[in-house]
Amino acid sequence: MRFEYKVITMKSRGMGLSTEKADTAFTEQLNQEGLLGWNLVNVMPYGASVRAFLKREK
Repeated sequence: MRFEYKVITMKSRGMGLSTEKADTAFTEQLNQEGLLGWNLVNVMPYGASVRAFLKREK
């Protein structure tokens, strides 16, 4: 089985975003990626942002 990988960097709290707006934007982005077959593997903080690591079968 072969996989391809993708990294998404999203703003977290701060930088003018409320927690609710940041969570909503992140959730919407992940749902869009899920519709394209991407699976969330891991999430890590990255400065004032959050990085999501995704994979899907090729």
